[in-house]
Amino acid sequence: MMEGWFPYALAMLARSAALGSAAFLLVAAPPAVRPLARYVTTVAAVLAVLVALLVLPSTAGWGGWIGALMALGGGAATAALAWKDGPPAPIVGAAAVLLLGGILQGGAHAGALPVLATFLRESGAAIWMGSLPLLWFALRGTGAMRSARKHRILALGGMALALPGVLLLGAQAGTGFAASGAMILATAVLMLGLVKLTLWQAWLLRGEVPPDRLQALTESSILIATALCGPIAALFMGVLVPGLWAVLPVFLLAAALALSVWFPALPGGILALLLVGAGTVALGAGAALVGLLAVMAGCLRWLSRRQPETCEGSTSQAFWPGVALAALVAALLVHAV
Repeated sequence: MMEGWFPYALAMLARSAALGSAAFLLVAAPPAVRPLARYVTTVAAVLAVLVALLVLPSTAGWGGWIGALMALGGGAATAALAWKDGPPAPIVGAAAVLLLGGILQGGAHAGALPVLATFLRESGAAIWMGSLPLLWFALRGTGAMRSARKHRILALGGMALALPGVLLLGAQAGTGFAASGAMILATAVLMLGLVKLTLWQAWLLRGEVPPDRLQALTESSILIATALCGPIAALFMGVLVPGLWAVLPVFLLAAALALSVWFPALPGGILALLLVGAGTVALGAGAALVGLLAVMAGCLRWLSRRQPETCEGSTSQAFWPGVALAALVAALLVHAV
């Protein structure tokens, strides 16, 4: 099993980006974005191969070694096909082999059910979330609405694929829920937030909507999808008791965001991104509540900055109380550790 949550999160992010980009190339990429989709698929596959090589010393069991070979072979095939302008369907197949191999190498080879649950969950999430950066680029060019409507098929299909995996994970949690219940709830809240954004976009695409509004929702979805790598990796590797190092960055960034009330010249977008990043680290280290609050506050700050008219009224007014609550929880956790 991989040592630590960060290598597993990095591997999960890379293989999800490879499969998601390949799926976007197959289904929704307009001609102008296809070269970029191939490039992103190639880079993500190469990164996944490098991570698979990096964690070879900690690979355990025959299932783990089979998975390592599948990850290396699938990643190499994905990168080669994408780089050489191969047809999209074989690229998707090779990326699926890469994803399954990474799951096995990561340690989910104790039984058929854990492998199936993890594969359904990660493949669905990859098709749904891994294609979001390419959707963002597609929304900046011609044919944006057609590409967004095709991506809606990927998003809803990925959600439908991931749901059985999530249900199987809940059935497996059993007695372990008490130990990791806070992390499971934090993951569920982030997932519900991402589902809301996805369904919001799908609803808007029923009619005519400005591409810049879809871009803002896509950016917020990308932030939440990236943040989800922290708690999912922590749950898979085993949740640790959070230490001071995991809580302090969130506390300091919450204080910095609070200062921006009196110093509006501070770059709010950068602070929002830093807050999401620190919240992801906190979630990966087991600080469930403070990490969740930091990620949600950062995403809301980003959305209110990009689309002020979307976040008017009670939603935008709830941002600063949320930051204050995050700072309070961080202070209590600091006192506890």
